Amino acid sequence: MWVVAVSLAELDEYVDADFDRLPLQEIAEFLRLAELAKRLIDSMVSRAVPVFDARGGWDHGTHTSMITWLRIECGLTDSQARSIVRTARVLHDLPQTSAMLAAGQISHGHAEAIATLTRDVPVEAVGEAEPELLTAAVQTDAATLRRHIGRYRHALAPDAVVADEQTARASRRMSFGQTFDGGWHGSIQTGPEDGELINTALQSLMRPAGPEDTRTPAQRRHDALADLAAAHLNRGEAPIASGQRAHLTVIVDATSHDNALDGTPGSPPAELQWGGTLS
Repeated sequence: MWVVAVSLAELDEYVDADFDRLPLQEIAEFLRLAELAKRLIDSMVSRAVPVFDARGGWDHGTHTSMITWLRIECGLTDSQARSIVRTARVLHDLPQTSAMLAAGQISHGHAEAIATLTRDVPVEAVGEAEPELLTAAVQTDAATLRRHIGRYRHALAPDAVVADEQTARASRRMSFGQTFDGGWHGSIQTGPEDGELINTALQSLMRPAGPEDTRTPAQRRHDALADLAAAHLNRGEAPIASGQRAHLTVIVDATSHDNALDGTPGSPPAELQWGGTLS
């Protein structure tokens, strides 16, 4: 269990430290110390933000809210600013969570996860569950705690869970288009269930082939998707459209074919159905 026994002044000796020359054990000690200091600062920020917000400290110039003030004055992203403000506003009503953040026993990520539960569950009910949630928090990382809290939310706010699932389903999308040079570019947004399905299929095909496989994870993920598409087409189960099943079309000039057979250079490239070329 983490316990704050640190002052920010203890970090002064590391300001000009040459970490390349420090023993690994001392670097590890610094990293632990820095995390404790960060938790202490997060706790102070969580107490300062509601006061600054309530007293209208942000209400001047171009600022329109506490979130806007944090973005502009502190250089935070919108999501970072929202997280700080929303969590700070709730921690006042969750004294045990606030105290454990100040003591360094949990991180801001843990506190945020617990505070988020109050969006759908009355803060009194969250307060009753606080001891059990905090026990889980000190034993695991913030991401795992979020999954643990998800079970609470499912039990205490089932309608909100269903609404989120419907929103995620309605927000699904995939874009995939050809670029000017004949390549393709795309993006995808999906809900938890379809995301797990897609990821499981890709993971099954994207393991490194061996020590000599130098592909990056992103490249292996790309190749796994291409393998899935090829396997689907090769099975011959694609729906029939315009009298034929979906297939990959490669157009090869007769001259290119003959030159390839006898090794003559200078052949025109083969063409793909959607405009790309192959050498």
